[in-house]
Amino acid sequence: MRIIDTVVLIAFRDRNDPHFKKANEHVIEIGLSQDILMPSVTLMEFDLELKLHGEGSESRAASRGPVSTRRWPG
Repeated sequence: MRIIDTVVLIAFRDRNDPHFKKANEHVIEIGLSQDILMPSVTLMEFDLELKLHGEGSESRAASRGPVSTRRWPG
């Protein structure tokens, strides 16, 4: 089982990030593979990071959309 961490989501959000391409591959795999999970705390941490950098609630909700399909409960 593979686990997606906050750093992947942050890289996925920024096309200028040097790790964007690989992060994008990981995020695409979330919906395709049964062995990739994301702890709920990862989404919380990602949301807090966006909020810290001034993102509004609508923007943060839109950012979570593509990655919120495969989570660990909790």
